[in-house]
Amino acid sequence: MKKFYLFNLFLISALGFSQENGIYLYPAGQEAYFGGKQQLYKDLHKNLVEHNFEKCKDTLQHFKVALIIKKDASVSIIRNTDDSLKIAENKCAYDLSKKVLVYLKNWKPAIYQNQKTAAIYE
Repeated sequence: MKKFYLFNLFLISALGFSQENGIYLYPAGQEAYFGGKQQLYKDLHKNLVEHNFEKCKDTLQHFKVALIIKKDASVSIIRNTDDSLKIAENKCAYDLSKKVLVYLKNWKPAIYQNQKTAAIYE
């Protein structure tokens, strides 16, 4: 009986959190950035040049950033535990991504069931 109550408590709290903080992948056909990926890359390049960020010495470094675009269009980087090795191997690219992200302001929250919602963008 005790296990049943614990399971129900877990289920109720999980459902409550999922409805309140529902994070989904961006729905098909929606863009996370005004102007789409093309404008994102233009703004990314523009900010790298304007703010005179130092290039990585190892030009083969790369890091694919996964982001959460929140309801208010603010952005956070998602770090998985699996990313630690990738970050260590590509530290310069990861750090550069974090620095330039601050200057990218044209993010759009996802729309899910006619409501703005936080969503994952990769």
